[in-house]
Amino acid sequence: MRRKFGYPGSLSYIYPILIIKIKVMTNLDQVLAFIKNADEVELSQIQNAYSIRKSEINFDVKNSFRVGDIVSINHRKMDPNKLFRVTKINSKNIKVAENDGFGRFTVSPSLLIRK
Repeated sequence: MRRKFGYPGSLSYIYPILIIKIKVMTNLDQVLAFIKNADEVELSQIQNAYSIRKSEINFDVKNSFRVGDIVSINHRKMDPNKLFRVTKINSKNIKVAENDGFGRFTVSPSLLIRK
């Protein structure tokens, strides 16, 4: 049975303490040193917090695009001057089509640059 507010030793109990510890650390070197000395439970909490924050950032980036936007793709195999139009926004990826061609690609929002 899960308790609403957690109990000592559970992730839900330790998580607020970890946040307080990290908020006090203002220097990246301090954070890296903390991670280097963290135990398994703390590393699990760090991974969970990282995953949540990364999902929030990706969600915000995805929602900044609209169907019809003109974009380019920031990828080593793509010409940076080639322009694409957003045709569909999926839950994790965005479909784009070439403006002056027939190419269609499904791209991660993090690789798109609005023009």
